[in-house]
Amino acid sequence: MDVKICHCPACQKLHGAPMQRAAIFHKHDVRTIAGIEHMWFFNSERQNYEQTLPCEVSCGHCSMGYKAAGTKTSVPA
Repeated sequence: MDVKICHCPACQKLHGAPMQRAAIFHKHDVRTIAGIEHMWFFNSERQNYEQTLPCEVSCGHCSMGYKAAGTKTSVPA
């Protein structure tokens, strides 16, 4: 696990803030075992709901955002 602060344009759009801090878990350390059909993915750079990285992941039931996903990492929000 790592910790980062980022202020790149993609993170600014993804989080709606001038910067974001996050605990970063490498993808090989995180596994979704059930419920992916209830996840919504949103790519703010492309303005579409598809699992194109980087993207925000939220609950399909209540819309609560709970993580961001990058090309090599998974970041709980």
